[in-house]
Amino acid sequence: PVCKEKVAQPRSFFCEDCADSDPSAAAATWEYEMVETLGPSHVALLPGIPHDWLFPRCCACMHHGGAGTTAMGLDCGLPTTVVAFFGDQPLWGGLVEVRGGGKMVLSRHVSDDNITEAMKYCLSPAAKEAAMELKKGLA
Repeated sequence: PVCKEKVAQPRSFFCEDCADSDPSAAAATWEYEMVETLGPSHVALLPGIPHDWLFPRCCACMHHGGAGTTAMGLDCGLPTTVVAFFGDQPLWGGLVEVRGGGKMVLSRHVSDDNITEAMKYCLSPAAKEAAMELKKGLA
């Protein structure tokens, strides 16, 4: 079974009620798509974690590109990959990319190659320098 409940524990596709399910039952969930694209050894599925705790411990970040998450990443001077799904997310991802502080990948274009290229750029000195400039403000 596939449900909309939060996962039972980190690195799990299923809520507690579905914990004994066959992994193939997860194929309809966005979490499964993410793990399939990025690889299970590179993804930790967590029910939630405060960005103000997590981001200062990172050298780069990848997220959906919402205004708050983008602002927090830039406030920490982090090169950012935005995987934009809808709404204002392409706007923020485009702004980050135009300013050199990271890359944007539209969700429909997510692939191993696109994510790898984006994160390699985010780990470059040029991206770090641009992200530090963005930290000063978006004026």
